[in-house]
Amino acid sequence: MRRFPRPGRAFTRAAALAVFLCMAAFLHAGEFANGRVKLVLHERTGRFSLYYMTDTANRRYEPLFTDQDPRTSFLTVMVNDRTYKLGESSSFRVRQGSGPNPALVFESAFLTLTEEFVFTRSENSELADGIDIVIRAENKSNRASRIGIRFFLDTYLGEGERAHFEAGTRPVSGETLFTGEPGAWWCSRNGNFSLFGGFPSGGNFADELLMGNWKRLNDAAWKISVNEGRNFNLLPYSVNDSAVAYYFEPVSVDAGASREARLWLAGGGGEITAARIPVRDAQALAALPQGVQAALPGVQAEALPGQSPAFAGGDPQADLAAVRSLINRIDSYIASGNISEEELNALELTLRQLRARYGRQ
Repeated sequence: MRRFPRPGRAFTRAAALAVFLCMAAFLHAGEFANGRVKLVLHERTGRFSLYYMTDTANRRYEPLFTDQDPRTSFLTVMVNDRTYKLGESSSFRVRQGSGPNPALVFESAFLTLTEEFVFTRSENSELADGIDIVIRAENKSNRASRIGIRFFLDTYLGEGERAHFEAGTRPVSGETLFTGEPGAWWCSRNGNFSLFGGFPSGGNFADELLMGNWKRLNDAAWKISVNEGRNFNLLPYSVNDSAVAYYFEPVSVDAGASREARLWLAGGGGEITAARIPVRDAQALAALPQGVQAALPGVQAEALPGQSPAFAGGDPQADLAAVRSLINRIDSYIASGNISEEELNALELTLRQLRARYGRQ
């Protein structure tokens, strides 16, 4: 810990107040930044990209999964045994949501599916470092329908490593199916930074999570016949190319009712440590190995203090509340006279993002 503020830095309570008084512009439509995470919604194709700030001093972002062609990751919905690849099916129109959190909305005559993104932070992080993804499928038909959801992610970070993934403490170097592990986490990493994935608390867990070759999974309308241990090649076009698919199997949904699916994605350092695992609650904690459990001081699920989920959305009232919270945090540090380097960096980054958001560079 050191005294607050550090001489020579232009981080002041007055600067935060200036943002509070001058909110008049928004980030470019479809781009949302919070803490160390940047989310980009591609409305035309119904896809999204997710980036992690690996260098806070230079504000350098790296993609957490493949972003050269965002279409390689997507949602599939199954309705009464028929599958629709969202963003490409002519049966669905795509638009951005208008709620407090960033969202993509897919609409048809018989179904509305909303993919909502909520910024979150890990237990030991001063900044938001991930997102909870909430997928809601509403049956608009006049009779019950069986509705299933597949979330398909084109990963790349582990493709230069011996094992493309780690699930808990288990290395995964070939096609692998996981079932009945709602608290489990997986990781794709390249030595410099990592992508974590798993499930938040409250149910709505995936029935299956499958790691396999990207093309093999991409070419399947829904599922493949799993070949445990098969490598991540599909010659000649897809070599050392892996992906992750979450399956929320079809269930009956009454007319006018909806079903929900949840998962989370988060960024982290290159080394997998207990402190970097973005577990969400006691149920998830209980699923981790005993050695990892002992190393975790606690679990947390709320959004970053001072940055409400609506900070990256389009709700000015929520943004005002976020800035008030930021000012309160600054006041508390001034009162105590101490602030850590990470806490100060977090405050400065939050303020820079607010200033950029409202045209106060």
